[in-house]
Amino acid sequence: MLRILFVCSGNTCRSPMAMAIYEKISREMGISSMFSSAALGFFTEDKVSDNAALVCREIGLDISHHKPRPIRERDVHIADIFVAMTLQHAEILHFLGIPKGRIYVLGGGIPDPYGSDLATYRQCRNYIERSIREFCEILKRKIESGSLPSAATLGGMANRTGALCRTEYFFTGNIVRTIGTTGRVICYEHDDRPHGGTSHRSCR
Repeated sequence: MLRILFVCSGNTCRSPMAMAIYEKISREMGISSMFSSAALGFFTEDKVSDNAALVCREIGLDISHHKPRPIRERDVHIADIFVAMTLQHAEILHFLGIPKGRIYVLGGGIPDPYGSDLATYRQCRNYIERSIREFCEILKRKIESGSLPSAATLGGMANRTGALCRTEYFFTGNIVRTIGTTGRVICYEHDDRPHGGTSHRSCR
């Protein structure tokens, strides 16, 4: 069965909303798949954003029990399609060895609503909903044409086993940068989270 992983920075807003909306729309369209969501960056939350849960509840979806988690090695090996919330997330996924053909940037990029008001979260939800519908239409066409990639081609991860990335958070300018083992900056990204410092995570 097709496996899809939705990813964002902290797995507290965008990717949980996208996953819940995907579940609803994919069922309506008769798409059979397994799906989950995960964080690519540093996170401190142990639950989804209250506003994310609230705006999903407004359209009949309950994400209040979702537990944010980081991406794991198992995810990288078993997922067929990775749905990234931004181009920067897509670049990190590709750095981890995932072929570009398996990465889909939702809606061309979903701005992070973290810490924003309810109106901003509603705008984000509505954009995600439109983008997920478009994604499902593309997905259904590919399923019907038999043109989806095979999970067996994820062998590119082998030479990255044990790699360690670090994600640095800066108070000034709310800039996030993810750095690979060679010291090369993989990406910069704006982040409004009220914390700073450095985290280390496995990029296996």
